[in-house]
Amino acid sequence: SKGTDHYYIIFNEETSAVKTKIKIAVQGNRQWLNPKTAEAVAAHENEIVEFLPQELKILRINTMK
Repeated sequence: SKGTDHYYIIFNEETSAVKTKIKIAVQGNRQWLNPKTAEAVAAHENEIVEFLPQELKILRINTMK
């Protein structure tokens, strides 16, 4: 974590796509960060997330109230 931001790097090690929910106890504003462009896209706590084969995703959770 850095200040009020918590970062999670999640990687699909499989050679096939995976769909899952990401369960993290930290509460706050969630965003997916594109590691290539730094674009931030809103993420939602109960969304189904699809990972392509060997895809890396970065989740930022900001806990500032």
